[in-house]
Amino acid sequence: MSHSKSSINGYPKNNSSLRILLVQFLWSQSDFIIRFLPRELDIVQRLHHQNIVDVFEIIQSESIVCIAQEYAAGGDLLKKIKKQGRINEDHSRFYFRQLVEALMYLKKIEVVHRDLKCENLFLDLCDNIKLGDFGFSRIMHNGDESHTFCGSRAYVAPEVLRSRSYSGFTVDLWSAGVVLFVMVTGLMPYDDRYPKKMVEKQMQHRYTSRAVMKITMCAPVGQQ
Repeated sequence: MSHSKSSINGYPKNNSSLRILLVQFLWSQSDFIIRFLPRELDIVQRLHHQNIVDVFEIIQSESIVCIAQEYAAGGDLLKKIKKQGRINEDHSRFYFRQLVEALMYLKKIEVVHRDLKCENLFLDLCDNIKLGDFGFSRIMHNGDESHTFCGSRAYVAPEVLRSRSYSGFTVDLWSAGVVLFVMVTGLMPYDDRYPKKMVEKQMQHRYTSRAVMKITMCAPVGQQ
């Protein structure tokens, strides 16, 4: 088990604001610390892309990890949607293009995120998307498959919910599609309280009735 907290400070190297995340280990043998944290720390230091939260420095001891990372002053995408409702077509396209660019970069360096959701998409002062929280990420080479359940049920692909092996990049694409759906409609496409029924609706391409009503009222995101 671990405990984390964060604070906002200035970073002297580039005179910008950063978020300092402190992760304190409470149980030294927790699954998070053994399996996921070392992998996350290794991966985030490799990432350099304009649409991914930048990590400036990592300081680690036996019981605490201090991560100095870019501060997204605009908050996360979910809070924005909750505050103002669905996002218009042009702005949804703008955000989604930046998200896809981040995912294509990750694919190029063989990193999969596996926890893509609105809460992990942050906004900087210029309203640009910044993908963050790589706690479930891992290196997956072409042809590799995983069986680990990662992510939030509302965003994960059917094969993950059905406990089947999956390709990391394809499940990231599924989650990106859910993010796009939420942006355009302001609603989740599926009710994740009942996973079995959720999978059935996914396989039958049936969405929540409220979401279907919203879709009929707005133009497709790709339409000019």
